[in-house]
Amino acid sequence: MVLSLLAFAPSGFAQDPSQPVGGLSMTSAQSVDGRITSVDANARLVTVAMSDGRTVSGKVSESVGGLDLVKPGDRVHAVFEETVSFVLSGPNTATPTNRAVAGMAASGPDRMPAGVVGSKSVSSWLVVATSVADNTISLVEPAGGQVHTFTVRTPEGRAALPRVMPGDKLTVVHIEFVFAGVMREDR
Repeated sequence: MVLSLLAFAPSGFAQDPSQPVGGLSMTSAQSVDGRITSVDANARLVTVAMSDGRTVSGKVSESVGGLDLVKPGDRVHAVFEETVSFVLSGPNTATPTNRAVAGMAASGPDRMPAGVVGSKSVSSWLVVATSVADNTISLVEPAGGQVHTFTVRTPEGRAALPRVMPGDKLTVVHIEFVFAGVMREDR
């Protein structure tokens, strides 16, 4: 986990300490395109020339059908979306149970290859220390263990850092979604 952002609503702890103090959610999305340059259906290896000039090779999962339909020149399109939410709570606030779920769906054998993968994780941490001078926050799992120190990188997060106190809780919700498919253009 890389904590690159920490920003919270301007509300303070003078309010009900059993309620979340504030939070932030960010979403980033990226899409990539390319063309198949080679296919080895028996070894399940595919090479793609990406639109940015890179060449990428990889093995296609056995769970993805239709690889025998793919030919050099077919187009590949993939979309990646990620949402990360941070919620800061006071020491007496109940936080969600840590958990992670993931799922996958792929094309059948009679269709061009396509697939989707999604995951969601929720993890709550206990604030051990903050350093305004170093722009860092140190967190540990509520049950204990190794302390992890992260750099707070945004101006909003750095401005909020003096209000984050040892004993506060930080819950991180991380959602990822990837879709990729192969298409044949009419020629």
